[in-house]
Amino acid sequence: MISQSLTEMVIARRGTSPSESVTALDEAATTFGKQKKEAPGNRSVLFLLDEFASLGCLQAVERAMGLMAGYGVQLWPLLQDIHQLRALYGKGASTFLANAGVLQVFGVNDIETAELVARLIGKRDAHYKTASYGEGKQTNSQHIAARNLINADEIMRLPDDRMILLRQGRYPAKLNKIRYYENKEFKGLFERI
Repeated sequence: MISQSLTEMVIARRGTSPSESVTALDEAATTFGKQKKEAPGNRSVLFLLDEFASLGCLQAVERAMGLMAGYGVQLWPLLQDIHQLRALYGKGASTFLANAGVLQVFGVNDIETAELVARLIGKRDAHYKTASYGEGKQTNSQHIAARNLINADEIMRLPDDRMILLRQGRYPAKLNKIRYYENKEFKGLFERI
């Protein structure tokens, strides 16, 4: 259903005939830069793919990760950890990370995912001053070393009401998570089960 929906979105955006549906997504991948179209009426479609790993490996989704934004389609896969993505897509897992406009990270419980997030966030310069004493003299020196902005263990210890947001071309942000069921703005807009 998801693969067919993505293919149909390409057909609708490109104005091709339904008989071309089998190859529309593949062709869109090869001609993307040449005939990129905006969504009709500036409408976007969001595929919210909860429990993404349970869908199995979908080649259409892998191909679509890098090109569907130009057709007004956004994919939002939700995963428990990096292992799920790598188990399904192998080396293709990096396609998902490289083409994500936003990475939303919270509740990390494994060190490999936490280390990946720490590497994605990056480092900063840390300045150190040292002093040494010898033969009645004091020698001072300054050093610069790289330090992670946040370490893997700090990511794993984030409180459950906090998250990290990584956006393309922007600095990472540590933010409060909105709990819709505790927020008065959302009162009456959902049913609690």
